[in-house]
Amino acid sequence: MSLKVPSSLASTLSHALSHTNTISKMDTRYTFTSTIKDYDNNKKQEILNVITPDGKTVETKKPYKSQFTVKTPKGPYESVTLTHHLLPSDGPSKKESSTLTVSTSHMTLLTLPCTSHRPIFSGRYGGITYDPSTNTIYYTGKSIDFDEIFEKSHFPTSSTPPTKSPKHQKYIVSNSGYGESDGEQMKSSNLSLQSLYSLSLETYEIEKMEGTESCFNPVYTEKHGLLSSKSLETSKKLGKVYCYNRPQSTVSHLNKPWNKIEYERTLINVAGSIVSFGGNLFKSHVGYVQVYIDGCPVSMEGVGGEICLVEDCVEGFNQKVEGEVVWVNCWVGMECKIVEIDVKKKKVGYVELTKVWERLGRKFDGCMVLRLEEDKAYLKVSEQTDPGGIVIVDRSVISGGGGEGEAKFISYRATQTSTNPVPLSTFSANFSVEQVNMNFSGTNPLPECSVYKPHNVENPKIILVPHGGPHSVSPLFFSPALAWLANLGYCVVTCNYRGSIGFGQDYVTLLPSNVGDYDVKDCMSILEHVKEKIYPNNEEVYICGGSHGGFLTAHLIGQYPDYFKKGALRNPVTNIASMVGVTDIPDWCVYEATGEYDFSSYEVPGPDVLKIMWDKSPMQYVEKVKAKVLLALGDVDLRVPVSQGLEYYYALKGKGKDVECMRFEEDCHPLAKPDTEFSQWLRIAELFGEE
Repeated sequence: MSLKVPSSLASTLSHALSHTNTISKMDTRYTFTSTIKDYDNNKKQEILNVITPDGKTVETKKPYKSQFTVKTPKGPYESVTLTHHLLPSDGPSKKESSTLTVSTSHMTLLTLPCTSHRPIFSGRYGGITYDPSTNTIYYTGKSIDFDEIFEKSHFPTSSTPPTKSPKHQKYIVSNSGYGESDGEQMKSSNLSLQSLYSLSLETYEIEKMEGTESCFNPVYTEKHGLLSSKSLETSKKLGKVYCYNRPQSTVSHLNKPWNKIEYERTLINVAGSIVSFGGNLFKSHVGYVQVYIDGCPVSMEGVGGEICLVEDCVEGFNQKVEGEVVWVNCWVGMECKIVEIDVKKKKVGYVELTKVWERLGRKFDGCMVLRLEEDKAYLKVSEQTDPGGIVIVDRSVISGGGGEGEAKFISYRATQTSTNPVPLSTFSANFSVEQVNMNFSGTNPLPECSVYKPHNVENPKIILVPHGGPHSVSPLFFSPALAWLANLGYCVVTCNYRGSIGFGQDYVTLLPSNVGDYDVKDCMSILEHVKEKIYPNNEEVYICGGSHGGFLTAHLIGQYPDYFKKGALRNPVTNIASMVGVTDIPDWCVYEATGEYDFSSYEVPGPDVLKIMWDKSPMQYVEKVKAKVLLALGDVDLRVPVSQGLEYYYALKGKGKDVECMRFEEDCHPLAKPDTEFSQWLRIAELFGEE
């Protein structure tokens, strides 16, 4: 059944254009992909928006997810486009079939059958590159030859495996190397099934590069030849989604035969030393820069200093690279800044956007680079009070200090389509936002907290919303959920407690072994500040958090039972000791509780470690809880399994506490399916609005 959404909520939350992260060129026009939330089918739909010369957008067909244009300067054409067409399954085998079309901007060259694999040209675990020395394209592909997989998985020593029935295909054989998934949201993206493939532009033959299993992100460099990332092999696979602060891959130098792989360098143990946001770059306010190829550090120098090995990594930033300069996004406090890496000069520094804001007549606090070309830059912009949009700017405006050129803003409000039921143009922020520096660590000069202050509400109820992670950040970008709560008349408070990224490496590493303590105290400090300095007469304080934010919610309502009247927990960590054996990231449990983890082997924690985990967990405070509690849980969450929330729910219920549980059978850790998102936020608002 479709959920009927009040217009005040839908106008703020229905459009997911704030998640636009790609922009590309189609012929002479530019396009960006946006996501529309389809309530009737409870799923997200991708559409392609074409930017017209007058700055407006036109909705077109859904884009090919597997389409990529490669520059081929040594070939007969300036560039070629590869398009993967996935065809409907046909016949009794129900085996999917597909084709790979090679074309130029003017014509189709040929269409090849793609019977054994599915090309993956983009994304964190995809990739494509061109080798001019052999006029060959290398790309990532996932095997779809299930007969071969079945034989390897079930009958490794048999030359003639017996006929299998459909139910056998549902078996998971954990010791086969094929059955174990890569964790949360990657159940169908097993990297063990991936290899690199070559496409010769001389013979147009596709060859699987044997020995490159679990490889992705191929990069050709003139100096080092063909490089790629290769997933680290561990005794227990660790979840990869959102995990940018630990080793996940090696950088491999590939030579024929491909199974003779030389490992140039492996990742250092970064869980305790480096934290990256988005897998690309982590920046502290003290001037430390870390550049990655998919999590692998290749350049470590201060801003303005020389950088090393940059020619190895500039092609690995999801095609943000054009020419000899790359722009990457990094966090400086709550602000996302753009760092420019000049390959030729081997220099790094901040991109100054002052002239861009002057041309536009306004400044956006939230800004990320989407695409960089020789003459133009494409930025995603927003701020806490405005959904924002896309900025297209001539680079001469930036590099020339405001010289000739144009800067154009395309508002998300102008991109409404027939599939979007409620236009974003109806949204209006009835609140302002104040940034606050609490100086939690004693050395931080940057604001760490945001206070959303509703207009025309003299003494609003306060809602604390701590972020998850814990090594992430509450930024200056637009948040539909926070904006909606503020528009309902609540004072919404975010807190970048110790452990958050963007405030220096020392700030990050203060939290591990101190979870449930430092982060809890920092949250209480900002709340006390708000109650003392901004709304001194307020006695109504609520809290809402997901994942580690849910962990903090449980801690705070347990440690300060008289302070919080109500609490909403979304897929919360409640008992680290019971989570470690069932989560896809047991390393998180061990490291956050103890401050250390050995990635060379997986060991079941002993009683001493389990006791430390329990001592860091909010489950121990269940008996003290007085707040009314709402739990929102995803049944297929592999990151924080549903058992964590249920354990907390039954513990509270057993103590006679006022607790309610919402379970979403088909949703996972982010609780982001359209009906899930609206159902939970509607219920959270109802909870906070109840007398």
